[in-house]
Amino acid sequence: MIKHWDKLLAIGSIVLATVAALRMPQAGFIQTPSSADTGLNLPVLPPVPAVLVQETLWPAPPAQPAGPGWVFEVFTPPIIYFDQAKADFVVTPPTSENLRMVPFDVEVIAIERELYRLQYCGHAGADGNYSVQIRNEENGRWYSGKIGAHIPEAAFRILDFNAYQHLITPNDAKQAPRMESGIRLLIRDERNGSDVELSAKPHYTDRWYACLRTHTGTISKLHEGDSTTVDVATYTLVALTPTSRTATLSMLTPGMSQPAEKTFTLNH
Repeated sequence: MIKHWDKLLAIGSIVLATVAALRMPQAGFIQTPSSADTGLNLPVLPPVPAVLVQETLWPAPPAQPAGPGWVFEVFTPPIIYFDQAKADFVVTPPTSENLRMVPFDVEVIAIERELYRLQYCGHAGADGNYSVQIRNEENGRWYSGKIGAHIPEAAFRILDFNAYQHLITPNDAKQAPRMESGIRLLIRDERNGSDVELSAKPHYTDRWYACLRTHTGTISKLHEGDSTTVDVATYTLVALTPTSRTATLSMLTPGMSQPAEKTFTLNH
C-alpha cells in the first residue's frame, strides 16, 4: 500500500511541474495576468517585449562658433574670465599685456578736510551747572556730562565749559546792536593726550582725504598712503594737495611690473 502512495506522489509531482512549466512566460516577453488568475474581467493585453540595453559613446565635443577655444565637455561648466582691457568675458586668462592696459576705473570726486571725531551738539542747565551733549562721529552715539565727567567708552574727559553772550556793534550806524551767543568747550582726548577746544561750529583735524568713486558707484575715503582694491587693480593715494585741489593715484594689477599714476584736479 505504501508503494502505491509513493507512485501516486511521484506522478503528482510530475504533473505539477509540467503545469508550472506550461504557465511560465515565453522567453523575451512579460506575461500579463489573465481574468482567470485574478478573478476579474480584465482586458487582454498584448505581451510587452523585453527592453534591450545598448551602450552609446558620446562623440568628442565640437568647436563652438565663437572659436576653437570654446569647447565644452558634457556636464562640465566652463571657466570664464573677465578681461578688463576688453571689458568682456573670455575663455582664456587675460595676458599680462592686457592687464597693463587696464584703465583707471576710479575717479576722485572730492577732497575734504577730516572732521574731528567728537563734536559739540548742545547744552542744558544753568550757569555753573551745565550738562554738555557731545556726539561721536565714528559711531553716531551721543554722550552727556558735566565738567569733570569721564567717558571711557569714547576716550575723552570734559575739562571745562562756558556759555557766553556778548554785544556786537555794527559799523553801520543804521544797523542796531545785537547780542551774540557762543560756547567754549574744552575736552581731553585720551587717545593722544591732547586738549581740544570745541565750539558751536564743526571742528576739523589737520588731515585731509580724497573721496573716490568706482565704476559701480562705490565711494571710498582714502588718506594719503591708503589703498583700496577694485576688481583686480589696487589703487593707492600717492599724493594729496588741498591747496591746489589735486590728488595723485597709482594703480597696480597682477600683470604690471610698475604702477601707473594719474593726477586728478578738482574745480575750486
